Amino acid sequence: MSKRIPIEEIKNRIFRAHGDTISIVESTYTEILAKATFIHKKHGPWNPWVKNILDGHGHPKDSTEKKTQKIEEVKRRLFKMHGEDVTIVEETYKNSRSDATFINKTHGPWDASVKNVVVNGTNHPLTYRIPITEVRKRISDVHGDTITIVEDTYTVINDKASFIDKEHGAFECLVTSAFKGHGHPARTRQKFMKTNLEKYGFPNPMQNKDVSLKAARTQSNSVIKFHWKTGEELVCQASYEPKVVDYLNERKIDFLWQPQTFTLPASAITGKTSTYLPDLFLINENKWVEIKGYMRPKSQIKWDWFLTQFPNSELWDKKKLKEMGIL
Repeated sequence: MSKRIPIEEIKNRIFRAHGDTISIVESTYTEILAKATFIHKKHGPWNPWVKNILDGHGHPKDSTEKKTQKIEEVKRRLFKMHGEDVTIVEETYKNSRSDATFINKTHGPWDASVKNVVVNGTNHPLTYRIPITEVRKRISDVHGDTITIVEDTYTVINDKASFIDKEHGAFECLVTSAFKGHGHPARTRQKFMKTNLEKYGFPNPMQNKDVSLKAARTQSNSVIKFHWKTGEELVCQASYEPKVVDYLNERKIDFLWQPQTFTLPASAITGKTSTYLPDLFLINENKWVEIKGYMRPKSQIKWDWFLTQFPNSELWDKKKLKEMGIL
């Protein structure tokens, strides 16, 4: 299908996009998806696609001039930031968001984002290498004798190195992170648990019912129900949980809704603990109940563990809920 529009409209659109700097040689025009000859007021004739000119593209020499102007601005800002210590290899410059090659007067060339070097002040990686004696001192100032650095793994402070925690063993982190107080993940977990114990009375804040209820209310699929006997607010998720609560309420069955959070043992793989919150407890039957439409692998692990601890537990899945007439 032809994409030819009248030449007068073409000329009008060229003028709107470029003013009087570009004109078209009318006899070379066939359609907007073909090439034609254009005349640039300063740079002369060339043969681009008509559509590109209508979209605002200009003469290639214009782009070169603009790039030259930009690189001059980059060099000016580079000097303002780094003085004579850093220069840019001009032919590697594309734009401020891309990498280019820079040369540090002391340490030589390296590649980095133009924005990082010019705006954020980033320099050659080796400028961030401080003597290992200073590294040891700064780690000692922050951590005392609890961690030491494996010296042959140290390169620069912005890279990772290996450390030894005298209680928990080896770990890796950025040297700068160690300066800021970061240590072995196990110590971070201990600090997290201690803070939560002081603040919430539990090592994990989600074990605190008020906190878990507040988090549940923020879920977009949460539904608020009320206990038939106590009037307690019950936060239900997805579609099965509110239907179960309705079923229990209608039959005046005595139950506790999500009454207790359990902590699972630390994983042998990750070393982390996790929590499990059963959906309800049937008081008269002395039975824990988990409501699940679909059992994901992580949920299955938790459920399997819970069954070993509480054999008086029952899974109410889609099949079970249909048998009970809830679905």
